[in-house]
Amino acid sequence: MYIHQQKERQKGPIIKQVEDFSKNSLVEQELTNIYLAKDQFESSDQPMENWELASFSAGSLDKPCDIHSKFFKLHLEYNEKGLQLKNQVIRLKKEIHLLSLACEVKIKFELVGDSTFWILSRSANIRGPEVAICKFKKEMDSQRVFVIFGANIGKNNEFKFFKKQEIPEVFREEVEGNPDSVMLKVKFTDNGDDRVFLKALMGKNRNVHMSCDKYIPHLSNCSLMLAGSGESIYLKSCSIKHITRIRSKSRPTRFECCQVF
Repeated sequence: MYIHQQKERQKGPIIKQVEDFSKNSLVEQELTNIYLAKDQFESSDQPMENWELASFSAGSLDKPCDIHSKFFKLHLEYNEKGLQLKNQVIRLKKEIHLLSLACEVKIKFELVGDSTFWILSRSANIRGPEVAICKFKKEMDSQRVFVIFGANIGKNNEFKFFKKQEIPEVFREEVEGNPDSVMLKVKFTDNGDDRVFLKALMGKNRNVHMSCDKYIPHLSNCSLMLAGSGESIYLKSCSIKHITRIRSKSRPTRFECCQVF
């Protein structure tokens, strides 16, 4: 039911975006390959000028995720493990432009125990159905990590998932000395249209690709947020830049065995 409703929501914005693509491309093309942020969170005791911080709630089966405080300037004190994002969200101060471009986000992070790392793109209204959400959920006492693509499209704007799949073990890095911790390096691409792409990075010839095409194009400049919920989530590094939109259709890899609704 909710997938059918989401498809109906997609139609108008997709048509409008296609109609205006050439006009918007002329305006946005100069932004291509310019970094919006390039931060190392393991080694700095200086203010992080690109980000602001707020309290975050993951929601529940009948309540949407939400922000429970004002955003404040992010000041990172030295921590060799990185930025602790437990029940916190950071928001990129600069807007991302997705009318004709895509946004590439490269992230390294650590999940400990029962914890979840969130990428929230597009609308600044975190509770809205147009927010593109990608979650990385680690289970307690396990090295298993699942990628969950979804949006806040339930009756009460609660999160519903479109697609859920496990990252193969070969692409997960166990943290030395902590068997209940996993390190991940991923590249998330918000394509600006109905699609987002994800690549788990393990070297030049060892990558796995995932994608989801159930999102609503956002027809104005928008936000990017990173959040954490659960036991412990450490953000190690993050780089963000605009890239040329991917026009070709994606093909599933042999790892794209998943639940789709």
